[in-house]
Amino acid sequence: MSISDSCGPDRPTCMKLDFIEQPDLPDPDKPVPPAGGQIPLETLAQAIVKQFRLKNANYMYNVMMLPHGGDFRFDTEYEWEKQYRNLKIFMKYVNERKDFNVQMRFGTLKDFFLEVGRQTEKYGLNYPVVTGDFYSYTENQEYWTGYFTTRQFDKRLGREVLESLRSAEIFAAIAISGQVDGNVRQKIMRDLVLARKNLGIFQHHDAITGTSKEHVAHNYELLLTSAFTSTQRVLASAVQLLLSGDVPIYQAETQSRRELSFIKIDLMLDRVAMRPEMDLPELVKDNKPTLTTFFMEMLPSSIDHSYYQ
Repeated sequence: MSISDSCGPDRPTCMKLDFIEQPDLPDPDKPVPPAGGQIPLETLAQAIVKQFRLKNANYMYNVMMLPHGGDFRFDTEYEWEKQYRNLKIFMKYVNERKDFNVQMRFGTLKDFFLEVGRQTEKYGLNYPVVTGDFYSYTENQEYWTGYFTTRQFDKRLGREVLESLRSAEIFAAIAISGQVDGNVRQKIMRDLVLARKNLGIFQHHDAITGTSKEHVAHNYELLLTSAFTSTQRVLASAVQLLLSGDVPIYQAETQSRRELSFIKIDLMLDRVAMRPEMDLPELVKDNKPTLTTFFMEMLPSSIDHSYYQ
């Protein structure tokens, strides 16, 4: 839950508690005229407390949790300090207003549920039990009902990348353990790190599940294909080093690192079947194949390893 959804039903009002986007609040002990565009503390407090009451009307107890954050938040000391300082000022003001009859404090999930449990026992509360389909949302390509089956292409591609990455790590560890040019070793490791990062990003709860939006899913696919390309390049180089002892040098055309060159043809067909509007990537350019063979059947003549030179 983000800040805009936290304090009550009115998102614009709740966003006024996102102090990274708002001017600093005046300290109640040192009143100063509101800065340009700043809402007076009393006006802000009244609006937020009103949202508290609207939200609390949906609960059987009188304690609420207000998550304060969101994706990519609190990643700098500046935001930590600004949010904390202004929240303390706001909470102090609300707590001192006896007419509000509201007490705010910082706490944890444990604190919240302990208080809910205390009130449940004290007042003998009985909560309704909700049953039914909790994955019923499917609209505008944003699938939730198909949590376990949506975007089979992406789910399988993630596993294919994992298989390729693990194989590349094993072969690379053996191949570069001896006397290998430092530049080659550095580039092999850079490819492996890139693949690990991209595959790691795909473990996000809206990525591997298939519940992300269309344009986000496409970006995940680009990351995975880039990872697959990197691992296959490492595999081919490691195998050549092990078999011949030579530094990988190939005469090959230059290819984009994001080109869909290493995806298996059955995965591409699966992708097109799911999204008929998509075109297959070109498998032939200038009468030269740009799709490698599958698994470990590496064809050095068709793989671009000039990257390692």
